[in-house]
Amino acid sequence: TDSYSAQDYIGDAAQWRFSDVGIWSSDAAYSGEQAVRFGKTSSSYIAMSEDKDNGMGVVSFYAKQWSTSDGAAVVKVEYSTDGGSSWVEAGEVTIDQSSYTQYSVNVNKTGSVRLRLSQKSGKRFMLDALEVGNYATSVDALNQDKWTAYGYNKKLYIEHGIGADVIIYNL
Repeated sequence: TDSYSAQDYIGDAAQWRFSDVGIWSSDAAYSGEQAVRFGKTSSSYIAMSEDKDNGMGVVSFYAKQWSTSDGAAVVKVEYSTDGGSSWVEAGEVTIDQSSYTQYSVNVNKTGSVRLRLSQKSGKRFMLDALEVGNYATSVDALNQDKWTAYGYNKKLYIEHGIGADVIIYNL
């Protein structure tokens, strides 16, 4: 689009509304052929234009500073359960790396949900490879990663994909 003008964008999984955000063919993507560039102001955002069924779990994406001279940007991850009329902040991340880095926020909301990523402060940054998971109960979250259970020294351990050990009970 090579422009920061307000526009609609149809992505692979959803339709989005861009405000002070654009896609430039000259910008390097994390994966694929394109990434979005956020503008220099706190008015920059991308928002889903339609509801996502099955709730919303973990939101993850890759982002980097557009230029090290622009410094860090703070991004709010927000959700809406009323069709985008109001937004609730689920978390925020600071984009302070010059190479693509993965960021994640757990929204964990049931029902029909929309996502918005809005720039809280800072200047330009690049965003790519956005993934939005479905709502998951705590047991479902464990099942998403490979896990193993074993007994050692009269204790039962469960190890899952993020490397944490959970002691369930003593034998």
